[in-house]
Amino acid sequence: GGFPDASIILPLCKELDLNANELLSGKKIKDDEYKKLAEENLIQLKSKDEYQTRFILNLEWVIGALSSIFFMTLVFIASFVTMPAWARIVLILGGAAAFIIGVSCCLIIEKDAGFYECPHCHHKYIPTYSQVLWSMHMGRTRHMKCPKCSKRGWNKKVIK
Repeated sequence: GGFPDASIILPLCKELDLNANELLSGKKIKDDEYKKLAEENLIQLKSKDEYQTRFILNLEWVIGALSSIFFMTLVFIASFVTMPAWARIVLILGGAAAFIIGVSCCLIIEKDAGFYECPHCHHKYIPTYSQVLWSMHMGRTRHMKCPKCSKRGWNKKVIK
């Protein structure tokens, strides 16, 4: 279903004389069913958030693959097709620019989608762009310093 934008939920509730749980449930709630519906709404919102995070992380792979393929294709064309030197340079620089933009988008997604979990204290956090850019990594596990315990370790990407 379509939920209202989070920034207008409280003003909308005030205007409609409802609480947020009633607005999200789409009906007036009796006292005895309030807790049950609140839990159902929370689970539904959490499930939707996890689905969107997984989708965005999969999109990261697509962006990375396409920008890499585009760059390699332009380099291949510049290498094997007969053309003036300036055209080769333009193709290679254009491919490099597309690759850099693609990788930058991937790093932004990697930073913002989900959390990293410290292997020592299990604190979940979102690192800085610089941490993601410069940290050693294996897939979605990065060697970073935890902001809570200050220990370095292989922090895994988690969605929950």
